[in-house]
Amino acid sequence: MASTEVSATRLYLGNLPKGATKQDVEAHFATHGTGEITEIKLMNGFGFIEYKDAMDARDVVPDGSDFMGERLTVQFARGSRQREGFGAHERSAPRPRRTIYRMQITGLPNDTSWQDLKDFARQSSLDVVYSETGRDGNGRGFVEFETAADLKTAVEKLDNREFKGQRVNCVADETAVLVRPRADGPTECLQMATTADLLRVAIVLGATATIIAIEALAVITMKTAAIGHLRVAVQLMNTAHPVDVTMTPTDESIRRPIRMSTVVPMTVPHGTSPHEKVATGHVKVVRILVRTIGEEVTASPQTKEDMSEPTGLIAKSGIELLTFGTPNGYKISILLEELKEAYGKEYTWQSVNILKNTQKEPWFVAAGANGRIPAIVDHDRDGFAVFEGLAILGYLTRRYDPEHKFSFPVDSNEYDEAETWMAWQHGGLGPMQGQANHFFRFTKEKIPYGIQRYVGETERLYGVLNARLADREYVVGGKFSIADINLLGWVNAASLAGIDLEGQFPHVQSWLERCLARPAVQKGFAVPNESSFTNAAVKKAIETDPEIKKQTEELAKLLKDAKEKYGYKYASP
Repeated sequence: MASTEVSATRLYLGNLPKGATKQDVEAHFATHGTGEITEIKLMNGFGFIEYKDAMDARDVVPDGSDFMGERLTVQFARGSRQREGFGAHERSAPRPRRTIYRMQITGLPNDTSWQDLKDFARQSSLDVVYSETGRDGNGRGFVEFETAADLKTAVEKLDNREFKGQRVNCVADETAVLVRPRADGPTECLQMATTADLLRVAIVLGATATIIAIEALAVITMKTAAIGHLRVAVQLMNTAHPVDVTMTPTDESIRRPIRMSTVVPMTVPHGTSPHEKVATGHVKVVRILVRTIGEEVTASPQTKEDMSEPTGLIAKSGIELLTFGTPNGYKISILLEELKEAYGKEYTWQSVNILKNTQKEPWFVAAGANGRIPAIVDHDRDGFAVFEGLAILGYLTRRYDPEHKFSFPVDSNEYDEAETWMAWQHGGLGPMQGQANHFFRFTKEKIPYGIQRYVGETERLYGVLNARLADREYVVGGKFSIADINLLGWVNAASLAGIDLEGQFPHVQSWLERCLARPAVQKGFAVPNESSFTNAAVKKAIETDPEIKKQTEELAKLLKDAKEKYGYKYASP
């Protein structure tokens, strides 16, 4: 099964309000950027918008959610586009995505269509990803949502509401089926399948079937039951990846290196009967951290509450950190771990999945108005909220570092020096390395000019830092401080952007090793989870995985050719 190509310039618009015109759409997106729009196609409840430049399209994807009183879905369109017009895409929406977060609605009029049902469900102001009505005329239908939290909210808002003159009942469907086994051939998961879904399918089926994984998330949750069923799930993973698995009865513990790709065919081996019921009382909840390029993975018992995405603040006192496993997120968790070790300052954290746009939800935006991680809420100061990493570092040290163990007195030269280097990272190294990551590593379309431009500027900036660290152990004041913490997340992932610290910037490499030796730094890099994009992880993956080694060599050649083509010469500053 081939993966579906994602367009770089064409966006899919879902949940379009009735009566919306091309002029309305164009005016709305004009408020989110200045990119040139080449074409707009509107259908019944959805449409497409084409940008001339891929960068302009990327800029507006996180935006445009509030449109004419509706919550507009904006995402990159899937599937090829014909050269003239949108072809078949004019007449049909993209293949519907499925989830397990399913609401059952009963008491529906017999003439209810799937579109009627979707329109009704959208009254919850939530993103509806799929809807269907029963074919047996029993007045029953189903609606699927993005997350468990959305499902819970929808049930609360829509239950006992009036629909077409009738009161309807809405409940969470606890029997949602991910797959339907086929006797005549392979059984395919729905398009929404994640690794967690596959493991759950293995437990449910327990028989030979072929499962197709469409996507793998960085952090996922799953349910498993009974040691025998867990073994089936482990065997499922082994069929796709030659991994070493060890288990102990009762306290199931899986420790294994694993690398997931976008489309992974997996075969469920023979196991228990598909009709065998899971023994009551044996259900456990585990969390598996999936590393994309080969780090150790641990599955350990978690509470049921850990399974859902955060839906609001959870702490009553202290600092609450809203974060994700990114360079900017790590700088705050590292400082909080240092403050905890130095002063006993406890804190609470929640993982905000930016892959699901959780940071765009109203409860998060109330703390972080920019809709970006990280953000903190200080419950000891009437819920005072701070966002942007630079501001958070300053706030935490001013309020909770009275002995200036990680900061400097405000009237000292070191205070001003620290601010200078933190501003340098915030406005220089961070943005440039982020663009280098994008063009060098993540875009499907490799643009030589963009690659050499941003990787080259990132190299120049590392040259500046290397010179600064040539005669000192830390960036400012002869001690480990927020000037160092502010840099750590980015420097620890420099190789992802094509930067060779060991070979080209030895003083930066030595500084990084000193910082990484600190216990609090190590703990901070594990909140909310360890990154699989660190220099050490990338190096290990290259050494142990021939495929990744080959990809790395191809990227290195691409970078070299791009530099030669545009006459790039390293110089710093």
